[in-house]
Amino acid sequence: QIEGGYTYSRTGNDKYNSLGELLVRVPTGNRIELRFGINSYALDYSEAGSLGGLEDSSFEVKIKLTRGSERPRLLQPATALTLGTILPTGSNALGERKFQPDGTLAAAWVLSDLWSLSTNLNFLLGSQEGKRFDQVSASASLGYQASKRLGGFVEYFTHLPGGSDGLNTNYLDSGITFLLNNNFQVDARIGVGFNRINPEYFVGFGLAHRWKRPFF
Repeated sequence: QIEGGYTYSRTGNDKYNSLGELLVRVPTGNRIELRFGINSYALDYSEAGSLGGLEDSSFEVKIKLTRGSERPRLLQPATALTLGTILPTGSNALGERKFQPDGTLAAAWVLSDLWSLSTNLNFLLGSQEGKRFDQVSASASLGYQASKRLGGFVEYFTHLPGGSDGLNTNYLDSGITFLLNNNFQVDARIGVGFNRINPEYFVGFGLAHRWKRPFF
């Protein structure tokens, strides 16, 4: 499966564009999936001027831990563990010069025929402008399947902290997905931040093409 997209975000007077956001997912068995994040091209406009170039790429291994129940059962979620790192492959203007290892524990529940819930808990040994910091992130997403083709979601996520400055960040976003056929999907999303910065929002769209049954 290959995924890609575009995101525009604004934080105060800073305007950031990211084009590409390519993720290649390669299953190697019933439980293992390799994930290759290809560098996006980004443009950053701020009061200090503009910057452009490639963001860092990434590599991850996702391991399915439990399959989960197809019925609403609180103690039987589908779970997976993802281990990987952000690679120092971006341009000098936008990339970091250090590896940034991370790990994510994901869990998902079927709530009904139409509703689902998914959560993520992540740890990142991050780097920002060469300065190391530890980051814990968490998210919860409520999904709704309106039809066989149309779905939607609302999600809350937080970063503790959001960067090397030590300030925590919180966001809420919502979006829709539409299945054009059994193997091709498009999506759109919009979100806002709750971090005492005005304005602070982001919008984006994505595409996904699947060659095989999804891993998780």
